[in-house]
Amino acid sequence: MQYNAKNQSGVVIILIILIISLLLLLGLFFLSISMTEQLIAKSQASGVNSYYLAEAGINEMIWLMVNNPLYENNFMYNDNWSTSTTRLDPFGAGSGSYTVIASNTSAAHCEIIATGLYDVGGGNYSQRILKTDLFRAVGTSTSVIGDNAGYADGNITVTNSYVNFLNGSAHSNNTFDVNNQNVQIMVNSDLRAVGNYLEHSNASTTISGWIYAANWASYANGTGTIPAMIMPAVDFNSSDPSSYKNQAISSGSYYTESDFDDELCSNMGGSIVLTKKVTYIGGGVSLNGPIELKYPPTGGILVVEDDFIVGAKSYKKCGVNMYGKPDITFNYVAGKPSGILVGKKVRFLANTGHVYVEGIIYSNAEMDISSLDTTTSSFYVKGGAIGQKFDIDSCYGWLTIEHDVNVLVDTLGPASSSPTIIIEHWEEEY
Repeated sequence: MQYNAKNQSGVVIILIILIISLLLLLGLFFLSISMTEQLIAKSQASGVNSYYLAEAGINEMIWLMVNNPLYENNFMYNDNWSTSTTRLDPFGAGSGSYTVIASNTSAAHCEIIATGLYDVGGGNYSQRILKTDLFRAVGTSTSVIGDNAGYADGNITVTNSYVNFLNGSAHSNNTFDVNNQNVQIMVNSDLRAVGNYLEHSNASTTISGWIYAANWASYANGTGTIPAMIMPAVDFNSSDPSSYKNQAISSGSYYTESDFDDELCSNMGGSIVLTKKVTYIGGGVSLNGPIELKYPPTGGILVVEDDFIVGAKSYKKCGVNMYGKPDITFNYVAGKPSGILVGKKVRFLANTGHVYVEGIIYSNAEMDISSLDTTTSSFYVKGGAIGQKFDIDSCYGWLTIEHDVNVLVDTLGPASSSPTIIIEHWEEEY
């Protein structure tokens, strides 16, 4: 058998060409992947840069509202105030820019929009937009909440719950929403909403007074609308000697968050008895597990700088999980502030025990009461409940919130404003 060397050479050349072509294609493929990943990485880096530029703009505006008297006064008291600022290369040459616009929707309620821009070359820019709503309590006297047992600067929402507003009214500066048929509400006086009153057709409501709301004019006594009521301020931690923080420091009743955690662990299965006129926690409180927090008949007030969370299943900071339902018992004494004042959120959750507070429960942000057990939980507040927002959900044992003007007068002092600004939410756009 004879072989054709010429044909063999042709086959080899073709195979070599195919192999070279394949290697070339693979090289181009990996080069393309590498370039794409490089572009993605560059895009992510520029996106991060523009995001932090926008965040810097938000933080600058908040700082101005806290520390610059002109910005602060306009934010707190001017319904129609608006301002803007632009910074070029705020972190050095080529670092980008941001523009911030702050606009009051009403006094002490402001929307801030910040746009961050970062030059990625070739006439192209990476852009991020952040939005946030700010709120600050600025009411200067107890009279601003009138006869209201329950008050919210924003919405009051009741879902699948039984609520009794006793010896007073209930007021929302926005919408009062009874949004499910499994709701029973009793109000001894008026139900008031600056916005709309929304009532599920099968809800059970007993309003001894009148309903005032923007959409309820035909049912109201005279006019169907009411003016907004400014949320009263609480001086949590300003430099004023009369601020709650400084009062507690003076009396030796100031705790860090960690200090109070140690107190909780040391007293699990028993009680923490607060004895000073003011007890101040410089942080948040998670009250969970088998413990009672109480003020004895000598009276006093608990002030929590951050969140106050009750009944979140178990207490996990004692080395082992501590299960049980915490109780709260506070007694009011005439002439003393009483209750629980919280700089941020207040939440009473499913594993809350018995709450009996002769005093004010005050949240500088939102107040949530949800899923309280009908057999092992109860909730009674004599004084009032005040929050930036107020949500009650799935509480079928009656919650009672009773108005007591004496408690209000003794607890809410003449603070010009709360020093804490609440950031309600962030939104990000590209």
